[in-house]
Amino acid sequence: MNFPKFTKVVAIESERCSITYSEDGPVASGIDIKLIDLLAQALNFQYTVHVPTDGGGYGAPNKNGTWVGVSGMLARGEVDLSAIYSPVLEEKLKILDYSTPYSTLEKTFATTLPKHVSENLVFLLPFQLELWIAILILFAIVPNTLRQLLFQRLEETRFHFSCRKTSEKQTEQTSYRIFHGSWLLVKMILCFSYTAVILSFLTVQPMQKGVKNIHELANAVENENFEFYAVKGSVTVDNMISSESEDLRKIGLANKRYGWKGVIHGSGEKIEERTAIEGARTTNHIVYGKSPFSSVLIADDAFGIWSASVMMRKDFCCKKEIDTVILRISNGGLY
Repeated sequence: MNFPKFTKVVAIESERCSITYSEDGPVASGIDIKLIDLLAQALNFQYTVHVPTDGGGYGAPNKNGTWVGVSGMLARGEVDLSAIYSPVLEEKLKILDYSTPYSTLEKTFATTLPKHVSENLVFLLPFQLELWIAILILFAIVPNTLRQLLFQRLEETRFHFSCRKTSEKQTEQTSYRIFHGSWLLVKMILCFSYTAVILSFLTVQPMQKGVKNIHELANAVENENFEFYAVKGSVTVDNMISSESEDLRKIGLANKRYGWKGVIHGSGEKIEERTAIEGARTTNHIVYGKSPFSSVLIADDAFGIWSASVMMRKDFCCKKEIDTVILRISNGGLY
């Protein structure tokens, strides 16, 4: 079967795809549309760009079961192909088809960079809180104990009221010296350790810990210290709620409970404090940069890794031809 000369392609605004409007309709440019351009060049077809008007973003089912956004347009047959960086999801296989994968999509989240620790608190950083508590208890008990032992020895020496034998006195003196010497040794080790570590903290001002992984995000969201925003029109939150991971369920349920609205994937907008935004790792690198030059903190782990494919309507005629060209493009390193 010959490939159709004209096709309809759906796209949405993101950092990977910029959309402008002319008299002839929407015009798309960017990384995502480049793949469609390569397909059009290889298969000799022309295309027009269409944009969802229902505000559904990437596409998710409504309460009544109908799909909106990009997925809805493909499900209704209003367009033929999609030009978005989208994962292969089992939920959408009933309403549309996927091409052979051309890349991978790792979903993670980004937050604002942690702030620098206050200069007034830097002097407390060399030791952890538990150790500081132990040191305070030690300094409260040991000096008082030594004082009482020393006072007791002076009284016994001055008034000669002790009825113990000389050997017992010597044993007591030896125990006192061991105890006193151990205390002096502990003080010396603590002082040297603190002095050695504090210099490094004073040289480079440390930063606050921040939220760096899913477990920390789950605890922060559960304690209402953070908000999590998923990509607009994605099924990420629903997948989290049904996940076997307790941390993912916490995040998904909190998103549903508080009604945190979705964001445009890779929109490049400023991330607010105490806010985590879902996004593909590669897109976050494009928008915000890579560490250590990134303007945000990108999480160490991910919600999952999916294959990225071109979405097409269910009854599209030429899936085989598209798969063949995508394999050639991928193997040739053109995309």
